[in-house]
Amino acid sequence: MRRVFLLLAAIALAFSAVGARAQQACEEATTGACYPEYITISALTATDSGYTAIAAAGSDLEVLRLDLDANIVDRFRLPAPDWLPNQTNMPAIEKLVTGAAGSVMGVGTVASGNQQIGAVFYLSPDNRTQWSAALFVDAESSVILYSGAYDPAEKRYLVVGRHTNGADTGSCSKWSRGLILSIPESDITNLAAYFEGPQEAGLENRVAFYDIAPTGGRGEFVATGFATAPAPGGGCQDNAVAVQVRGGATSQWSVSPRFQIGSPDENEVAFAVSALDNRTFLIAGQGTDTQTGARAALLAEFGFFGTAPALRNDPFPDDGSDSSGGDRYRALTRLASGSVVVSGSVSESRQARNQGVWRVQAPGMGPASPLNFVTREAGSDIFATALGSDGRVLAVGRHGAGRGDVGWMGFVFGQKLVVDRRDPDPNLELLTSQQARAGSLALSSGELSGGFGFRDLRFGAGLEYEVRFTLDKATDVAASALPLDGDLDLVLVDANGSVRAISSNRGSAGEFTLADLEPGDYTLKVVAVTDVGEYELRIRSGQSLSAPVLESLNALHSDGRNKLAEMLTGGGYLSPASADIGFGAAALASLLAYYNSFNTVIDVAGVQQFIASASLAVDE
Repeated sequence: MRRVFLLLAAIALAFSAVGARAQQACEEATTGACYPEYITISALTATDSGYTAIAAAGSDLEVLRLDLDANIVDRFRLPAPDWLPNQTNMPAIEKLVTGAAGSVMGVGTVASGNQQIGAVFYLSPDNRTQWSAALFVDAESSVILYSGAYDPAEKRYLVVGRHTNGADTGSCSKWSRGLILSIPESDITNLAAYFEGPQEAGLENRVAFYDIAPTGGRGEFVATGFATAPAPGGGCQDNAVAVQVRGGATSQWSVSPRFQIGSPDENEVAFAVSALDNRTFLIAGQGTDTQTGARAALLAEFGFFGTAPALRNDPFPDDGSDSSGGDRYRALTRLASGSVVVSGSVSESRQARNQGVWRVQAPGMGPASPLNFVTREAGSDIFATALGSDGRVLAVGRHGAGRGDVGWMGFVFGQKLVVDRRDPDPNLELLTSQQARAGSLALSSGELSGGFGFRDLRFGAGLEYEVRFTLDKATDVAASALPLDGDLDLVLVDANGSVRAISSNRGSAGEFTLADLEPGDYTLKVVAVTDVGEYELRIRSGQSLSAPVLESLNALHSDGRNKLAEMLTGGGYLSPASADIGFGAAALASLLAYYNSFNTVIDVAGVQQFIASASLAVDE
């Protein structure tokens, strides 16, 4: 076991608070706020009461304590470590990790002359700050630290990085070794180090670890980064790799052979990793679009055993027309639903500014949401994200702001779910007394395809109202009803009186039916189970909701599906018999009926966003 040499260990306490300063809106930002007193907000972690972040203010670093709504409730200057010769040259903090009882560890690197030195600090819940000693191997080479994770089983932090930066022009004439540190909470001087790779130049002798994450198994972690290999055209290339990590605390290190992720003929680097379950992992980073040769943001799902990794390269623009800009995913935050918020930045060209982006990726490398941008003009980056205890995801980074870079943060997922039941839409026309007395009306094909709706008053128990229509070609038809009070059902029958779809939710819950119908004559019946004071009815053909919405529902983790099922059942709506298995057509109709009870317009994107938020059970 190799021990990292520790120089000039020191402890510093910080109690000085800086007066609160208000954030301001960002020019062209789609979400969040700017903090002009900061150059950037570089790191973030969630705590029980909110979040903790690190912001750079000139040559100073400040600790930000945030509540669950990302309001700054406290901030103070982070003191420089006593061993740092130049006290104005603060470490760049790349990662914050929450440990036991609300403590936080910060990971970063500081330049001192021609050397880079690893730096780690500990922050107690009452804002006492303690720096570790300077972390390096010898007086000439560098140690660079990128990320870390907490191990509750051994009450320690695991930190990853590299020994020497290994930078050259692609010839691999220099070396670097991947580095993993075990840092116990109880004795920060007793560090155990693991080095990956030889300490000599060579095409395969550059290794770095950029991130580490728990696997779900006790004391087990997965680390990711890159290792070089000979390139097909000469020189060397970077290959994304992952290793399984155990030990380094009370036992010897156990690190698996490097598992390569990606193409043997292309460059890939992994910047972040997240466990989807005990055996399946997602990495994010930078790769190459094999169709166009453009640099692209990279996602890959893999297991150390079994099938080959599933890869996706996302160039920007998505046609791969830009071959010089850098596109990369930097951060992964797993949601309770099983999906993952993926974030980073893209650039249209080497000359263009980075633009911070995020999207939600379904598990199993399923569908992903469209790319969302912090800005499209001013320039921005997302450096870190964190899942709050209320299910929302906060992101931090920088914003161009038109006057130089300033700090930025904002929620990029899971705005609080507020569901206010609406009344029947007053914009819909009331049935005339003549139409009401007739007990039925007929729709033209144009009314059906364009969407038809009405309101009716004083609908007595046992009454039925019929809407007749004819289809000259196969099409899907959706119908909904919402009572102000009372109970009504929807029944769709064909010319033979056979029931093609039915909706019979309990009480005053809304109703919704979906049916794929052949050419022919059909009748939609509105049936009053009890007296209904007022209701609305809508019907439309050609609205394809089933496939994309079911795909979003069944992409959820079983926990998310169960939360949705509980929400439906509690509101009087039918729910799937086994949400663990999946949602079918009946449960889909119930979900859409629920959505229709607070939205007059039903569109796929809106329903999918509702599914994502509702599956987290985040309520006001």
